[in-house]
Amino acid sequence: MPVVTLTTTSGSPQTWTVPSDAPVGTVLTVECWGAGSGGSGSSTSFRAGGAGGAWAKSLYTVTPHDVASGISFTQNTGSAGTGAANSTAGTDTSFSTNNINKFADSINTGTVVGTPGTLPTGWSYSGNPSGLTTSVVAFGTDLNSGFPYADLRVNGTPGANGNVNLFFAIGLTSGIATSTAYNESFYTCYQDGGGSSLTNVTTPFLQFIDGVSFAGIGFANFTWTTALTRTPTCTGSTTTNANVNISMGFVVTSGAAIDITFRIAGLQFEAASSASFWKSSPGYTLAKGGGATSGTTGGVGGATATSIGTVAKNAGGSGATRTQGGGGGGSAGKDGAGTSATTGTGGTGDAGSGGAANTSNIEGGGGGTAAVSANAGGAPGGGGGAATTTNSGAAGGRGQVRITYTGASYGPTTKPWKQRRMLLR
Repeated sequence: MPVVTLTTTSGSPQTWTVPSDAPVGTVLTVECWGAGSGGSGSSTSFRAGGAGGAWAKSLYTVTPHDVASGISFTQNTGSAGTGAANSTAGTDTSFSTNNINKFADSINTGTVVGTPGTLPTGWSYSGNPSGLTTSVVAFGTDLNSGFPYADLRVNGTPGANGNVNLFFAIGLTSGIATSTAYNESFYTCYQDGGGSSLTNVTTPFLQFIDGVSFAGIGFANFTWTTALTRTPTCTGSTTTNANVNISMGFVVTSGAAIDITFRIAGLQFEAASSASFWKSSPGYTLAKGGGATSGTTGGVGGATATSIGTVAKNAGGSGATRTQGGGGGGSAGKDGAGTSATTGTGGTGDAGSGGAANTSNIEGGGGGTAAVSANAGGAPGGGGGAATTTNSGAAGGRGQVRITYTGASYGPTTKPWKQRRMLLR
């Protein structure tokens, strides 16, 4: 299992070139550590400890765009300590800087094949006419596009005129702002043959509506073909609340039998007036840097609330106050939040497997100790200590990105209905 650690900080933002053993569809585990802030050094009143950076972890699916253009990332060294003043906050570390895909789960976890089977997490049918049977036929990664997909079947004789409605998210509220343009898009095709056809299936559409008033926000029709194709962008904004229901559907007629198997892939809902290239939720991983010191009260550990991670995230430790001696806070990591410094000794990184004071450690650097000339925070992400006799506190530890994946070597196939499937775990 390859593990790539990105530690170069010059020239950010930079580009990670996707290696040949991580082809389209490879799921990367991405961890980011925010940089630590420097301590405030002084021989008088300003000598508080810097703060440790946060840690965040997400899954990211490699797309054709990534293979062709690389994936951007940003990380920097920890901020330098200052004297008799507030230090500069440690910088954030991010892997990819694309618009956030607002779907909580865009890689179709939880899916089970069967009749009816189990739809991907967050998906549901609603208000469909009687007489119809739904099935999950298959799911996995489309090897031509790299997009996670689900193959669904709807068959039977409708008992009334109406719509078949498939909701992808009901009551989506996370990060949705009023008076902001959002757009929905996905890739789709249908199976022609084996009993499946567009007979009596008309007017396919995608839409999102206000989840409280049920007023329409965005709507667009699309045309089904046998080739996986992106839908037109469905765009709109809400002015009444931040709750939206996102769905697709098609029209059926009472007594007119249908049997259609179709693919939904690469779902995306983003804040933009037009669709950008697909990326798995949330689109990028972001770990906040350690907060700047106030000069006397110590820096506040990089927060989880403003970090972006769908698998896990932890906060960095805070720096000690001047009266406690000005040790730096430790970095966060996979085993927990960074330890806050309560004395001149820096906090431990990761509150578990991270580094002790003044040391670097792959799971999170320890905070720097306050001293005559101070000590820098350990990498990744430890807060710097305060100098007790000079006007120059020590620097915080740099940010870091770690990428873990299962190497593979496979080539694309040409027909979406006759391809080898990589089932998502």
